[in-house]
Amino acid sequence: MGIAATRWCRTDALSQFHIPQWGDGFFDVNEAGHLVVLPQGINGAVVDLSLLMADLRGRGLETPILLCFPDILHRRLLQLNDLFQQAMDRYGYRGRYRCLYPLKVNPQRPVVEAVVSRGQSVGAGLEVGSMPELQAALASMTNDCRPIVCNGHKDRAFLQLALLGQRLGQQMVIVIEKPRECLLLMELATEMAVRPCIGVRLRPLTAGSGRWKASSGPQSKFGLNASELFTVLQLLRQKGYLECVTWLHGHVGSQISTITTVRAWAREAAYSYVDLRRWGCPIETVDLGGGLGIDYTGVQQLEEDSIDYNWQDYADTIVAQFAAVCGTEQMPQPHLVTESGRAITAHHAILMTSLVPMDLPVTAPAELDWPHEMLPDGQIRLAQRLRMESSPQPGGNSREFVNFSVFQSLPDSWALGQIFPVVPIQQLLEPPSRWSSLYDLTCDSDGQLSRFCVAGAIGPQLPLPTPRPGVISDVAILLVGAYQTVLGGYHNLFGRPSVVEVGIDAAQQGVVRRVWSGQTALDVLTHALYDATDLQQALHRMVWQAKQQGRLDVNELLTMEQWLQESLHNRAYLRME
Repeated sequence: MGIAATRWCRTDALSQFHIPQWGDGFFDVNEAGHLVVLPQGINGAVVDLSLLMADLRGRGLETPILLCFPDILHRRLLQLNDLFQQAMDRYGYRGRYRCLYPLKVNPQRPVVEAVVSRGQSVGAGLEVGSMPELQAALASMTNDCRPIVCNGHKDRAFLQLALLGQRLGQQMVIVIEKPRECLLLMELATEMAVRPCIGVRLRPLTAGSGRWKASSGPQSKFGLNASELFTVLQLLRQKGYLECVTWLHGHVGSQISTITTVRAWAREAAYSYVDLRRWGCPIETVDLGGGLGIDYTGVQQLEEDSIDYNWQDYADTIVAQFAAVCGTEQMPQPHLVTESGRAITAHHAILMTSLVPMDLPVTAPAELDWPHEMLPDGQIRLAQRLRMESSPQPGGNSREFVNFSVFQSLPDSWALGQIFPVVPIQQLLEPPSRWSSLYDLTCDSDGQLSRFCVAGAIGPQLPLPTPRPGVISDVAILLVGAYQTVLGGYHNLFGRPSVVEVGIDAAQQGVVRRVWSGQTALDVLTHALYDATDLQQALHRMVWQAKQQGRLDVNELLTMEQWLQESLHNRAYLRME
């Protein structure tokens, strides 16, 4: 791929970065050449990322910054609900549809709050898989009749809290994943005088597709196989709890890439529902789990990073299979549930980072005697290296450092080779002048972005415009709302970036609603089990020892101690100057 030398316009920028293909109508390029966000869709408000970043810098914030747009979450919930309703109308389906949001996808407070508040009109519920997630869900859904579905491995404390939630008026669904959970649940339900809403999780025979297919199918670690399922149902029948089994659940993996997998799983789930009803389980709802994919590249040939269907295909396929099976088997049509967390959240978050300013220009000394012949391995001299490095690089390739940590903010890129769209937010009406590899700030050779989708092709470098003197070059990494903000670690102790929630005001303008500052050095050191008081005292002792040894005078002592103490409250990332 070469750098374009002809006239360049907005259409070229959209094509170069494949924005219409992966943007789903939420991103565009404006007439100023800036990347913009359309949180309410094509006909709604427009947020210019360049102007927004200028505003945030005026507030004292520095990259990396995670921008969150709750209006995108709202629109996604509405879209999903509307498409399923259209499918049900098309097939004359008499059950209802409901979306659940799994907290594991992104449990950050602003995301969960937005899903709960914005999803009320469509009855969106929550799915949890741990005690902390359950506590967060209970606190978020106070006095709400929407379901909280409890998946994952459960101990006594987890089950007690779930049953307590039901006693307090919450609509709890406790899904049995292991036979031992069944006995414990019945024991606690009897003690607490609760008739629980019970679900059973079936381990599907259908294998997933795409990047996570190896974790699905009969070898999946989740759910009951057929013999375990009937053992559980017999136990429930013996104790008089079979009538509480009103929910069937299954999951075939994250980011399903092909519609054939969706069709196969919906058909398997529909026949399993029919069989369990005939066995005496009064199941009313079938939860098909997650898996609704998003298109990270817009290149459908890339199975791991793309999908070969749209959301309407997904809804139509599921509804059609249940309508057909229930019609043939003369069974009532159940309510349908999906846990489409990735599809709901991915587009709503953008990681903003900045290119680290280029070093001072260097020139090789003219008086050096340049060798012209290639030297054998191990005999290369500095003069030869200078000559090699001074030679023009074909295609204008360069190496850029960006102010963030791959390990903290894009773990799927590092661990799985996941492709995320990366786009400069300014100068998009100019032809790119160089192809660049992107490296993060960490002291690790894996800390880089090495796969980009450019003009529909995958390559190791990203086209960038010519940097302007004195202007910070910001780059947006998009579709990071699912999993990335929660999977990240603390490699090099860089910590979490600042988080900014961007809303739309009455004048249809983007407005900063809330800001959570990034973690300080002291925050991440505490996470690594350092004690704040011990750290401060150790720095204090070090300064006074230097004074006693004559390396500092009194004035320097006070200044140095102040600097050291202030350094604990600085961010670990670079301050762009």
